[in-house]
Amino acid sequence: MAKKIDNRTVLAENLKHLISQKGITRRQLSSDLGISYTTVSDWINAKNYPRIERLEQLTKYFNVSKSELIEEPQEQANANVQAIAAHVDHEMSASERQQVINFIENLKRARGN
Repeated sequence: MAKKIDNRTVLAENLKHLISQKGITRRQLSSDLGISYTTVSDWINAKNYPRIERLEQLTKYFNVSKSELIEEPQEQANANVQAIAAHVDHEMSASERQQVINFIENLKRARGN
């Protein structure tokens, strides 16, 4: 079983990814949210963890779910795959749902995710 990393580190990695994906700088993020640059840097360097109000502000800013911000990417992917499979067809058998999950996981592996 893979070793879990602490919450601050998970958040830091996810924030780095979201900042890069949005094409902004740390300074722009701090300015847009009205937060000091030092606070944003402390989150990104895994020195501090934001309060719930700030987490909510970050989810709205990046238009992501809370889980995308605070969970490890593999946990997010597994939850997403399960949610998709659960909504495909309620009349599917457990075996058919598992085939859908396997198909999605194979697609992700082919993409390198």
